[in-house]
Amino acid sequence: MESTKLPIIWSPEADSDVENVLRYLEANWSSIVITEFLNTLFNTLDWISLNPYIFMTPNDSDRIRKYVMSEFHTLFFEIFDSHIELLRVYDNRQNPKNLRL
Repeated sequence: MESTKLPIIWSPEADSDVENVLRYLEANWSSIVITEFLNTLFNTLDWISLNPYIFMTPNDSDRIRKYVMSEFHTLFFEIFDSHIELLRVYDNRQNPKNLRL
């Protein structure tokens, strides 16, 4: 039996986060690294849409979850009955006190 995928809605912050990552990668790395980042991101989002509750919670919330995608990026998302909202694609090199969910 196949699980039902929940659609993923991107927050403006998550969209901005990815744009910043892509700008950085374009300026400092090759197109291969950009492709690898995007493949990892979209494969991870596909996995999240199928199994959102297997991921850890960053606090006492039942709805907000996180996944450390790489040493550089952590995804934060919120689970709703009808969809998942991607809150942030957070750069782990930033000061964690600046993280706003």
